[in-house]
Amino acid sequence: MARYVELRRHTDNDGDALTEAGLRAAQEIGRTGAGGYAVLVSTGAHRATQTRACVAAMLREPVPGGAMVEPGPRSRVEDC
Repeated sequence: MARYVELRRHTDNDGDALTEAGLRAAQEIGRTGAGGYAVLVSTGAHRATQTRACVAAMLREPVPGGAMVEPGPRSRVEDC
C-alpha cells in the first residue's frame, strides 16, 4: 500500500494570523485538494492551525484520523 505525505505551508499572514487573502487561499486548497486524507496535522502555530481548519472545512469527505498538533517541525527562530 502506497502512502503519501502532502506538505502545505500557510499563505498570506500578518504575524501569527492569516490575512483575509490567506483565509481564502486556505479554503481554496481544501476545495481543490486531492482528498483522501487520513489525518490533518499542524505545528500548533495559530496561522498553521487556521490553515488546517480552513482546509478541513472545505473538504468533501471526512478525515478518519481527525486533526492533531505535531510541534516537531515548528520553527524555533520565528515568533509563533
